[in-house]
Amino acid sequence: MALSLCPRCEQDHVLAATIKKTAQRIWVCPECEAAWLDETAIAAPGFIDLGTHLKAPGLTALWTELDVSEAR
Repeated sequence: MALSLCPRCEQDHVLAATIKKTAQRIWVCPECEAAWLDETAIAAPGFIDLGTHLKAPGLTALWTELDVSEAR
């Protein structure tokens, strides 16, 4: 399946990822760190900040918290 261009920054493609400690599936842009909790909701006004989302359950705002897939 083709990767979607990030609707927020239009600089990179959205990647599927899993938060290792919670097993939550998210979709994230490596360039601007916009994240979405639902693949069908990937749109510019509907993103959340990856760092903010990771800090909420007490995780660090680092990519090492994620298991990233290359294809969505």
